[in-house]
Amino acid sequence: MVLIGMSTLYINLSNAPYSKLLDEIKKERDYKEKPDVWEIVDNSNYSLNRERVKIFRSLVDEGYKFTIHCPYNETINLCNPEPSKRKEVIKRVKTSIHFAADIEALTYILHPGFKPNINVDDKLIRTLNQESIVTLFDYADSIGIEMALENMPPSPFSTMVYPIEFEELIESIGLDLKLTFDVAHAYIGGLIREFLAKLSNRFLIVHVHDTRGSYDEHLNIGEGSIDWKYIISKLKNSFYGFYIVEACKEPFKSLTILKDMILK
Repeated sequence: MVLIGMSTLYINLSNAPYSKLLDEIKKERDYKEKPDVWEIVDNSNYSLNRERVKIFRSLVDEGYKFTIHCPYNETINLCNPEPSKRKEVIKRVKTSIHFAADIEALTYILHPGFKPNINVDDKLIRTLNQESIVTLFDYADSIGIEMALENMPPSPFSTMVYPIEFEELIESIGLDLKLTFDVAHAYIGGLIREFLAKLSNRFLIVHVHDTRGSYDEHLNIGEGSIDWKYIISKLKNSFYGFYIVEACKEPFKSLTILKDMILK
């Protein structure tokens, strides 16, 4: 069964009070604008804590469903070469995963690490990335949380951009690795068809937002140049995970379009 949901990223980027996030989740909407699941972005001023988890726990009791997106910023780097800082990052993400378990999140989205500068040895970065990912996947599994690693847009600092990186990681670590397939990230690198051909059987989540191809714009469906009909047609009879809208301006337009495309 496919679930079609909404990320709170549009609220996070607005810098609205936390009460706005809760109001958006509880707002009455018609069928086409009602998410099946909400993806809570555990970041910055919207980071989860015990009090916020209690609120989400009460919403779960009312029938709401959630996924959790990991914290992300320049300090949250699974590849940080300094051991003490990397240890703090692992601790922070483990706390986030623990909160996900507390609210019975359906899945958890993890960003890979990144190169802190272009002069760091690539082999070291791959090793640190692998070790951190395994640590976090094992921890999530131990408390009953299914995790999915997200592909990143291309840049001199990014890791886990290309399908071959996921294939090599899967072969190296021996985990049943699931993916959060970010369509726009793949489109920027000209990699959509390759991801669909090689790794679609591992997709657990599909992040939905459009771009014109130069950078990560988080536009609504149809405002960029991604061929959504092609993508949905390729996944329609084989993908049974989560579609999560990550558009950042009037995102419910995308939710309505997405429901029409998938459910018609």
